Amino acid sequence: MLAFALGALLLAPAGQAQAASGATIVPKGGTVAGRTYAQWLGAWWQLRLNRPPDVSICREVDGVAVLIGGRNAGGGGESDACTLPLGQAVYLNGLAVECSTMQRKPLHGSTSAELKSCAKRRYKGARMTATLDGRPVRAYSSYATASPVVAAKLPRINVLKSKRRTGRVAAYGVGLLLTGLTVGTHVLRQQGGLPGAPMRLTYKLRVMPAGAPA
Repeated sequence: MLAFALGALLLAPAGQAQAASGATIVPKGGTVAGRTYAQWLGAWWQLRLNRPPDVSICREVDGVAVLIGGRNAGGGGESDACTLPLGQAVYLNGLAVECSTMQRKPLHGSTSAELKSCAKRRYKGARMTATLDGRPVRAYSSYATASPVVAAKLPRINVLKSKRRTGRVAAYGVGLLLTGLTVGTHVLRQQGGLPGAPMRLTYKLRVMPAGAPA
């Protein structure tokens, strides 16, 4: 399965970046809530696969807002939105692909090595551009990473169109960990995709003052 959710990286020589939005982009090798980029990628897929197709959610995981776009996951639709309190970190999955024990070849793998190899191979040729609050993203592709192999549970109607309800999955792709977003609405856009599979996706992050109702 191919997943499109927005990520954006504005990198500075010091390893972190301060965007116009006030956001700090967590550097490669950094962690949020004790998880690395690779681990958040795996957690995102567990959450995505556990939901029906075409669902858009903003779910808190270990105190971090995790976004999954459903309505425009195929590219070109209206934007998905997430409202979060001031001070909450955000994880946004970028362009990412997965392989699992629940799908047929060429998306199938039986061992951990097969799953990871499959996902990385399917990511080959990925191209994308992104902006955060209108500013171009730089060095985004350098954040591509392989997730650990994680357990997954699927609902009866699921994005993999699989009759199997449990299995294992590995993903390869990019993601964004943001901290320090200022109060207001921030817009993240991404377009690009894989050969033969173009995408366009927008997220709106509405950051509320501390103590304000959602």
